[in-house]
Amino acid sequence: MPRLLSLKTPDLISSVYLSGLIFLVLAARERITDWRWLLARYALLLVLQVAVAAGRGRGLPRILAAFFPLVPVLVIYDSLRFIPELNPGDRDDLLIWIDRIVLGGDPSLWLGRISTPWLTELLQILGGGILAALCVLLAPRLLRHEPPTSRG
Repeated sequence: MPRLLSLKTPDLISSVYLSGLIFLVLAARERITDWRWLLARYALLLVLQVAVAAGRGRGLPRILAAFFPLVPVLVIYDSLRFIPELNPGDRDDLLIWIDRIVLGGDPSLWLGRISTPWLTELLQILGGGILAALCVLLAPRLLRHEPPTSRG
């Protein structure tokens, strides 16, 4: 009998994280203004995650199954604006103190000394180029159904 779900590690991580967010939204719904929208968004993502896992190997394009984990990451990141509603107080003093203990200084001041608009633009272009090159290099392998090889 064939397996119903083919869960990969990103599927499992995403599903557990989405389940945790659903639980958090339900537990704190009195303090979150758009809790119904968040709950619907997270539930839909969880259903889509299970559908992708179920469709893997059953006609779902491999490229879609391979890159689907990016969708929950982007949607979750966009939806985290509700966090200040849960804890409206700033924690900057605590975070600055941790930075000073761990790093021995203020990293924002270190970066401020070397930061320029052209350097920021260059790093963004390089980062985007690396991501584009990764997609170009991985897409043919995924379309040919080649399993990843391990060296070592």
